[in-house]
Amino acid sequence: MLKIKFVILCLLFVQFTFAQNYKSSQSTLVIKKTADWCPFCGTYGWDFFDGLYKDVKSNPDAILIAMHYSGGLQNAPSLEITNNFNVPGQPVFVVNNADILVNSSNVNAKITQVKSTISSNGQLVSPIGVDISLFKTGNNFTATISAKANQDLNGVNTFAGLYLVRNNLVHNQSGRNTSAVHINVLEKNLITESTWGKPLFTGNIAKNNTTSVEVPISSFATSADLKLLLIVWNKLPNGSYAFLNAQMINSNSITTSNVDLSIAESLTVTPVENSIKISWPGRKIDQAILTNQLGQIVPLQKMDGQGNEVIFAKPSLPVGVYQVSVISEGKKATKSIFLNE
Repeated sequence: MLKIKFVILCLLFVQFTFAQNYKSSQSTLVIKKTADWCPFCGTYGWDFFDGLYKDVKSNPDAILIAMHYSGGLQNAPSLEITNNFNVPGQPVFVVNNADILVNSSNVNAKITQVKSTISSNGQLVSPIGVDISLFKTGNNFTATISAKANQDLNGVNTFAGLYLVRNNLVHNQSGRNTSAVHINVLEKNLITESTWGKPLFTGNIAKNNTTSVEVPISSFATSADLKLLLIVWNKLPNGSYAFLNAQMINSNSITTSNVDLSIAESLTVTPVENSIKISWPGRKIDQAILTNQLGQIVPLQKMDGQGNEVIFAKPSLPVGVYQVSVISEGKKATKSIFLNE
């Protein structure tokens, strides 16, 4: 069997960013199933969602999303996700996978109930911690989704969905007016392969295992009202999907890829017979991981060295382009290499 050799094909890109800071608290996902032609969506449905949002909008554990399954703001992911919960009619409010049965007579009580749920859940450690970062790469963007198992996971089939959400969207709403300001409207799916996103953890996963995926995104005008929403879904045996955790960031929270570029360019990744030598002058190398084009991660095992020169064991992998990401003192630099026979 031929021994696999690493050769540096070219420097496809270099990026220098903050290392993952996993959000480990348990988020609460509030989905509003709605439509612009629905009069009750503009009366008691509006009062509930708007009132709750005003009270929890600064809480990162509160993820409120309006999904228009029909009407002028309808889109495919909103339709598929709301259908997943099998809740007829509108407005319907699904909180962490269950309809909470909001109606015109219990709006204030339900706001209090959900605020309590958000507060209680926020004290819990989610089974899966998450982190999402948006990087500018030339004229386009790359979103990096990272996840960490906060406990042993048994028989999971999880996916990372990534969506674009628009806040303060002016649009007609029956029951209100033609210039109603809509809150946190799910606008599109950013992972074109599936509404439910890319595979994350599958099977039995030991505590503290990590993984990540990268999602290329076409150029768009960033703003405080345009948000990136990450939802971790678990696919159940019956084919439906259950919410596990989430994080949402403003699209203008961008880490520019050329920050400290001169420092990142000093990083070298040199393949040898059975190992990979990583050198980064002036930096302390803490960790290195290898990622394939599907975003699947292979952690590199340290063999020898310390400080700014470390030797890692070389894994056996198929021919192709891979990215080696090196963590140093809270920051990360990534270089692309080619794995060849």
